[in-house]
Amino acid sequence: MIYKKKLIRKMDGFSLVELLVASVIVSIIVGVIGSFLVIHIQSFETAKSSIDIQYEGQLALNRIGKVAMESGGVSYITSDQRTGMEHNAITSTGRIDNPYALVFEYVSEGNHGDKVVFLHDFVYNRIVFKTIDTLESMPYQIDYNVSMLNSEWYVFAEYVDSWAVEPSYNQSFEESGGINIFINFRKNDSTISLSNTYKYRNKN
Repeated sequence: MIYKKKLIRKMDGFSLVELLVASVIVSIIVGVIGSFLVIHIQSFETAKSSIDIQYEGQLALNRIGKVAMESGGVSYITSDQRTGMEHNAITSTGRIDNPYALVFEYVSEGNHGDKVVFLHDFVYNRIVFKTIDTLESMPYQIDYNVSMLNSEWYVFAEYVDSWAVEPSYNQSFEESGGINIFINFRKNDSTISLSNTYKYRNKN
């Protein structure tokens, strides 16, 4: 009889207090693991963002540097999204922040007089570009509406938070023999600022 009572007592299961204690312990363990995973994921995303913008930044400066150095200089620049000669800041001697359109007279073997247009796409925080042949003598008259970008435009740089250009040697863009370029990149909380000076090799 005593044996049966002990057996029944063992088969009673967990008490309410025991269940509450177990729930608290499980919650603490899950919370610790969850916090660790969140911190780990955030650290990974931050590191990845930093690597992405550093790679994008170096690639962008190399690309625009190649165009600038092989060009004959800037033929058109504006911070205004409207088009037309009246907005051309080619005679400016100062720094222009966030230019909307920047056009180089591209001079290379077999391409004398071609133009490379860089366009700041504010919608997607990027800079795109395209080459225009000599038949289009006034490329700045093209509708540079970012909503109408098509497959003729190529992405020059992603994650562009802002950028600026200024003529070197304290001259105007039209007279200067080079250009200073500043680009700020941002992805999530990671930022990087890069700049360089390029001298035109084919300036008349």
